[in-house]
Amino acid sequence: MNENLIEARKLKIKIPKDLLTLNKLFEDKGFELFIVGGYLRDAFLNIKNTDIDLCSSATPDEVEELLKGSGFKWTLINKRLGTYKISTRNSTVHFEYTTLRKERYDYGHSPSEVEFVSEIEVDAQRRDFTVNSIYYSLKTKEFIDPFHGIDDCLNHTLRLINSEVFDSDGLRIMRMLRLAYTKDLKIARTTYNKAKLRAPLLDEIAHERVAKEMREVFNYNQSIMDKKLNERFSGYDFCRGLFELDILTNVFTALESYLDMDAFYDVVQIEDYAGLADYDVVACLIYALAQGYEAVTHTETPPEFYFDMLSVQGLMLPRNIAVKYRVVVDGLVTLNKMYDKSLYMNYVQLFYPFLADIVISRAHLTKNMSDEQLARLAITDKLMEANNIPRSFDELNLKPVDLLTRFPDLPPNQINTMLDCALIIATRNRNNDKEFLLNELEKIVNKDGDDKL
Repeated sequence: MNENLIEARKLKIKIPKDLLTLNKLFEDKGFELFIVGGYLRDAFLNIKNTDIDLCSSATPDEVEELLKGSGFKWTLINKRLGTYKISTRNSTVHFEYTTLRKERYDYGHSPSEVEFVSEIEVDAQRRDFTVNSIYYSLKTKEFIDPFHGIDDCLNHTLRLINSEVFDSDGLRIMRMLRLAYTKDLKIARTTYNKAKLRAPLLDEIAHERVAKEMREVFNYNQSIMDKKLNERFSGYDFCRGLFELDILTNVFTALESYLDMDAFYDVVQIEDYAGLADYDVVACLIYALAQGYEAVTHTETPPEFYFDMLSVQGLMLPRNIAVKYRVVVDGLVTLNKMYDKSLYMNYVQLFYPFLADIVISRAHLTKNMSDEQLARLAITDKLMEANNIPRSFDELNLKPVDLLTRFPDLPPNQINTMLDCALIIATRNRNNDKEFLLNELEKIVNKDGDDKL
C-alpha cells in the first residue's frame, strides 16, 4: 500500500453529526456515501474548510426518494449532472452532493454526454487536479486515491490528473492559479506548461464565469482578514500569475464585456506589457476597472475605490505600495479628463512625486494611439523645469525655516498653508525667487492683519 495512504489513515477527518445522520439514510438504501475534493485536500494541507462535497452512485430520483420525510431539505442545482444542495431543516449545515458520473466533451465547458456510474475510479477521471480527486468512504472510513493526490497534498504540489483537463474548460487555468496561491501549492512544471499552451481557451469562456472567478479571489482576501485561511496569499500574486501565463488581457477583456464597457479598448490598450514593472501592470488594470466603474454607474470613481482594490479589499498589496498606486491610478483617471490646458501645471505639481510612474503607465495604456494629454503633460513638465517653476515643494525656493525667520510669530499649523500659497504665487508669477516669495507672502499677511491666510 502507498505509504501516504497508510499515513492518511491516521488523519482524523471531522465528520459533522448531521453528516453521520445523512450517511445512515444512504446506507439504509444500499448506497455508499463519500466525501470528495476540497474538504479532504484542505485537511491534508492543515487549512480550515467547512464546505463538504459528497458523492455516491444514487441517481437524482433515488436521492430525492431517500430524503423524503428525512428532515433534510434539498435544492436541485443540475439534474442532468446529478447535483444537489442538501441541508438540515434549519439550513445551518449544508452539503453539495453529486451522483458519480462520467462525461464526454465535444466542445466548450459543458459535457455533451453524461452517464451516471457506480465506480469511484470512473468518476475521478472527470476531475481536474490530483489534490481534488481524493475520496473518503463514510462507510469503511478508508481513503480512495486514484491519482496519488495525497502524495501531492503532502508535497504541496498542484498537478493535473491528465493532459486533457484544460481542453474541456479553459477556466480551469484560472482555478489552477487560485488554488496554487490560496493553498500555497507549487504548480507542477508539466501542468504549468499545459496551462500556457491552452491559455487562448479563455477567450471562449463566458464572461460572467471569468468575473465570478475573479470575485472568488477577492473574496478570499476577506477570509484571510478573519484568520481562517492561508495568510500567505496575495491577490496581487494571482494577477501576476495571469500576467506570466500571458492571459491577463484575456481575463480583463472578459470583464470588459461582462461590465458592458463598449469603449473599453478605445481608452485602454493593454496589448504589450514589455517594459512595465509588476505593480505598473496592476495600476493599468485598476485604472481599467475604474473606467468600467464609471461606464456602468455613470458617476465619478470615488478615491476609496482605488485603495480598496489595491489593499485589503482587493489585491492586498503592501500598504506603502497600495498608497503609491492609489495616487498613480488617480493620476491616470484625472489625466484622462484633462481638457483645460491652464490646469496642466497644477496637475504636474499635484502628482509630481509619482509623475514618472503615471507617464509610463499612460504610455502603455495608449500605445499606438494619439495621446494629446500625455504630450501636453510632457511639454508642461519640461517648460516648468526650463522656467524655474517649482514642480513640487522640494523645488520651491522657500523652506519652513525661511518662513519662521521672516514671520517669527507664525503659528506652526500655518506653515503648510503658507507653503501652499507660496507655490501658487511662484507658479502664477513664473518666479521662484526666495525674496520675491517672502515679500508677496508678507503683503498677504499684512492685508489679513492677523497672520492668517
